Amino acid sequence: MGLLVALVKTPIFQATPDTGSAGYTLLEILVVLAITSMIAATAPTVYAALVPGYQVRQFANDLANNARRLRMQAQKKRSLHVLEFVENSNVYRIDGEVIEGPEGLKLDLDPSTAWNLALADKIEFYPNGATSGGLVKLSYGNVSVKVRIDWTTGKIEVEQ
Repeated sequence: MGLLVALVKTPIFQATPDTGSAGYTLLEILVVLAITSMIAATAPTVYAALVPGYQVRQFANDLANNARRLRMQAQKKRSLHVLEFVENSNVYRIDGEVIEGPEGLKLDLDPSTAWNLALADKIEFYPNGATSGGLVKLSYGNVSVKVRIDWTTGKIEVEQ
């Protein structure tokens, strides 16, 4: 019975002495805010550096997809379709429809990879699935992406 009394008299929750460490000081909060604001201040710079590279890769993927679509249309409609490039610009045409890239982007068609060197400013897609081929170089500042259209196989791929 003595043990039972001892257990009953012992408090379940014991009060701890107040040490004053129940929160953060103003100085600690200001240091965290200063560090957070420095990190946030660098974010636009990093973002601005990434955007041009993303835009060039996205435009290259769009160009490759348009070329694939053009090749399929040539086969389906059994007719010649043409992908034309405007020299030293950010513009290309699909069967006369103008497609413009981001400002500052430069498109160059390298006809040396084509089977017909006379087609210096365009790539033709034939009804049998073949193509005149070519290598399209997209550049913006120090970012460069290539779209290769193989004239032997008709394969279209983006090279980062």
